[in-house]
Amino acid sequence: MSMTLSSTIYRAAFCPNRKAEFLGDCIRQRRLELGISIAEAADLSGITMWQWAAMEYGLWIPEDGPVMHGIAGTLEADYPALAFCVLVSRVNQPEQQVVQ
Repeated sequence: MSMTLSSTIYRAAFCPNRKAEFLGDCIRQRRLELGISIAEAADLSGITMWQWAAMEYGLWIPEDGPVMHGIAGTLEADYPALAFCVLVSRVNQPEQQVVQ
């Protein structure tokens, strides 16, 4: 498929209240465009179905490396575009309060 994650970035970049979930929105949109389930996407990328679902819901952001390369390959996406989505989501995550 010729479409890349880049086209999703341009559409989603203008949703000001959704920056923390930017990665999940981009990944969900691309997975749906490819017509694959969460279970199939997780299996193809080498992560668990629970990790994939958590990523789509903005609860887990993968670290740079083999996992992100697997996700990019599964989505037939440009790795730099995926890395950009990760960066935007990570920077905009709400502050975690430390309980002492």
